Amino acid sequence: MLDRLLLFTSRVRPYDNVVNTTSKKSSFASATRETRVILIGFVVFCLWVVVASIWLGRSEAPATNLIFGLPTWVFWGVAAPWLLANVFTVWFCFGYMKDEPLSGPEENDCSAPDADTETQRD
Repeated sequence: MLDRLLLFTSRVRPYDNVVNTTSKKSSFASATRETRVILIGFVVFCLWVVVASIWLGRSEAPATNLIFGLPTWVFWGVAAPWLLANVFTVWFCFGYMKDEPLSGPEENDCSAPDADTETQRD
């Protein structure tokens, strides 16, 4: 129990020698930037859904206009933001988000196995 407690209070962590500090800093900065973009997108689409649904859904008009077979408030308050949120997600995943290695270059080497490894398996 005391060993576990000392592990958490110690300044030297077992993983410090695996990942260099510059990689950690750039990875953290990238994750922070990506989190901000995700949260801004969430707030924009959430506000759009709430405001458009309330504004268009509380109209006193007896006749409901239809767009693609949906009431106007459903199309602009639910369907349109849903479709655009999917476009935003695809853009974010394939265009904005960057993949960064979490370990040094020596540990990401996925080249062919050594001859020693092959002989040990046989």
